[in-house]
Amino acid sequence: MPAQSAHNYEIEGAWDESLKTYPVVPAPKGFSNSVMKKVYASGARPKFHLSWFDYALTLFTTSMFGLLLILGNLLPREWTMLVRFQALILWERGTRLIPVLSLMGALVLILVAIAATVIFRKRPYRVIPAE
Repeated sequence: MPAQSAHNYEIEGAWDESLKTYPVVPAPKGFSNSVMKKVYASGARPKFHLSWFDYALTLFTTSMFGLLLILGNLLPREWTMLVRFQALILWERGTRLIPVLSLMGALVLILVAIAATVIFRKRPYRVIPAE
């Protein structure tokens, strides 16, 4: 351990020890009230507002759900049954692939974690000099 780090640990240890042995004195009456009044008076409170993007996203999402409901009612019954049948066939064929896809997904996540670890370990550490 470098000498600078050992010196920092000694200083931190002295601070910890002094904070543990320092006597605790109760705060005077009304102290927290006056402090909180000053805190509230010092800064402006941020106001909640919605941007145009929030409104646009809400409008788009609700209109897509409405469009799906309308198109679902306008399609002929035969088309709806055909789509449901094809979905059932794909579901039954896909159940054999679920374990393979899960293992491949886990492998991808492990490789991403290893790559991130290698990248972050190569970055230099920032050392803050003591004053």
